[in-house]
Amino acid sequence: MVYFIVLAYFLIFLTLFAVIILFVRQNRLFHIEKKYRRLNEELEETMSAFLIQIKEENERLIEKAVSLDQKPEKNTGEIIENRVNKYRLHSGIQEYKKNAGIIGTDDGKKAPDNMEKAPVSEYEEEINKIKQLLESGYTIEEIAKQLEKGKTEVELLIKFSGNLNGNKKGR
Repeated sequence: MVYFIVLAYFLIFLTLFAVIILFVRQNRLFHIEKKYRRLNEELEETMSAFLIQIKEENERLIEKAVSLDQKPEKNTGEIIENRVNKYRLHSGIQEYKKNAGIIGTDDGKKAPDNMEKAPVSEYEEEINKIKQLLESGYTIEEIAKQLEKGKTEVELLIKFSGNLNGNKKGR
């Protein structure tokens, strides 16, 4: 009789152990499912923000196209060529002065403050504007509105430019 009681207790403990293991596995599955739901929501938010940004850019493009259609026609080929040549010449001179260690005008004097600076890329200009606005205390949303860019684009520019990561304000 004692043998059956010991066997019964052993089976009860074995059953309890199995129930506990199943509960732990079910709990893990629940947490994984919750994590994937959260990731799915984040992906949907990112995609919707991207689509909104694309829509805004398309609207700006349409507005530019309409405004260009309303302007009188000019010889755009010559205008573009002149701008490109001017940019190349100016940037070439600046690069030469930078490499040669000459700062200022050709006679060695310091250049006036109002002298045109070397052109920088559009990306660098945007980073500089964002940096100035962040230092002025603007939030990311305000910066996005002021620069006519999407909030996500501004966040990505901040993220991928190493010198702005510590300056994030108003998040």
